[in-house]
Amino acid sequence: MSEEKQQEPTEYKLLIEFVCKRSRRFLSKATHLVQNKPFKFGFRVKNIDNTNSPPGKIKEVHFISTISKIQTKIDEEFSFPGLNPNEETVLWWGDPLTIVFKGEVWIECGVEPEDRKKTTFVTFQYDQNCIKQLPYKERNHWGDASFIHGELEQQQAKTNILMFILTVSVFLDGVLGLDTIFKAILSWFRWFLLQFALLIIKIM
Repeated sequence: MSEEKQQEPTEYKLLIEFVCKRSRRFLSKATHLVQNKPFKFGFRVKNIDNTNSPPGKIKEVHFISTISKIQTKIDEEFSFPGLNPNEETVLWWGDPLTIVFKGEVWIECGVEPEDRKKTTFVTFQYDQNCIKQLPYKERNHWGDASFIHGELEQQQAKTNILMFILTVSVFLDGVLGLDTIFKAILSWFRWFLLQFALLIIKIM
């Protein structure tokens, strides 16, 4: 009696993107990572297949420094629903996270369907430089590179902005200092520049 041939799992294509945000007081939320600055993160999951995809979960998330190999692991598992073709959902982790290292970081996780015997996920990365989707090398897993800005470099950038505004203000004051009307205009312009600089610093 011949053995029954085992049926191969059905494959479903999912596009996975890492998303993050840092709370700011003004304007929009910053969407880049800074060393030692808390941020919220999540994953955008999109069905890029032509059939409905089954429910699944994201698990064992790792942030790994490509330089020092230091890593941060997230143990929580988060489920996502079945998706129609071209439908997407975003999963946000509840607690803010802080990363102690800077530079390039490799982000990876498991992406598993509810029924691993019958289904499997083929995940894709989104290459922003080439504006195209790239298949990940391993089934039911996903990974992609991101970047964490250094804390000192971020502070230096803020200082440079303030120094530029100060230099412009002093220059204009020297050029227009003899005229009362221009002084009034200059005073308003300097206030505007300062507020603009503070606004830029807030969202960095």
